Amino acid sequence: MISYLKYIQQWLRVLPDEVSHEALFINDYTSDLLTIVIPLHNEENNIPKLLKQLKQQDTKAILVLDHCSDCTEEKCQELSCEESKIRIINNSYEHGKKNALRTAIEIVDTPYILCTDADCSIPAKWTHYIGSYLNSKSVKPDLLLMPVGVASAHNNGVAHIRERLFTIDFISLQLSTAGCALSGSPSMANGANILFSRELYLSHDPHSDYISGDDMFLLSEAKKMARPIEYLYSPDVMVSTTMPPSFRAFIRQHSRWLRKGTGYTDTETKKLALSVFISNISWPILFILLPWSPFWQWIPLCLFILKTYYERKLLIKGKALFGISFREYEIIYFALIYPFLMAIIAIVSIFRSKRQW
Repeated sequence: MISYLKYIQQWLRVLPDEVSHEALFINDYTSDLLTIVIPLHNEENNIPKLLKQLKQQDTKAILVLDHCSDCTEEKCQELSCEESKIRIINNSYEHGKKNALRTAIEIVDTPYILCTDADCSIPAKWTHYIGSYLNSKSVKPDLLLMPVGVASAHNNGVAHIRERLFTIDFISLQLSTAGCALSGSPSMANGANILFSRELYLSHDPHSDYISGDDMFLLSEAKKMARPIEYLYSPDVMVSTTMPPSFRAFIRQHSRWLRKGTGYTDTETKKLALSVFISNISWPILFILLPWSPFWQWIPLCLFILKTYYERKLLIKGKALFGISFREYEIIYFALIYPFLMAIIAIVSIFRSKRQW
């Protein structure tokens, strides 16, 4: 618990109270600096919005069809036929997001690759701001981490409450990612909004037994090779995604992340993950195991209050970037149920295959 609270204190010190807007992006850049790469697996419902947003960008994009069994390919061909800067290709390797990425990156002719997911919403000047930021750097990063926000899909009812709980979890992860990177010890990455050099990607260990994305493995490799890693803490480059539609989908998503985590080798990443896990399960375990008397039960109660207080401070700090505020009861409710969700996720991940998106 002490280790976890020290992490949060560190993040609170380095996370900006205000966010930078367009003043950062004053440099021009050429369109041959970066290429957008997006793997697609059965994304027919997201294709119209995705292609519309890609047409607003001022750089090339490659969409990689990963053995789709729906109408994704047909919709891509139909809606992109008049757009020369959007290229559609097929994954030439085995099924999997990792292999789809590699298929595209092997043919990319720009020094940088920008990745997101098909279900994300992309700002109109996304590539302009990122390219401009890169050109402002005398030493360009080999890995650039950027924020992922939340697009609300429900305004009321049970679905809204569930979405708010998932949003607390997601924004906390995003703030942790930013806090670690800005404090000089990047430990997490999100492939929904990430830029990397082509040379770094082709030189890293792909961990091909895990078919999901390369974000965390790429981060680990960049740290091993002492490559420059930066975090761009700005809403102007932020993509947004929707939350899982159910608790079952939430558990499946997190169990996939946890299953991939068994392949991580970075010491700091493992230390952070262990610290978060122990701090979340410690107070309910003590609550159950300690004698039920006021003399003993104040211990788990104090741990819960202290932990929730610092997590609340972190979420408040993130409002400037993500534009989302949370009510006190939402934070407390999430803090109460999260340890039990973590236990379920840990159990499910044991039976989770490495060979799943």
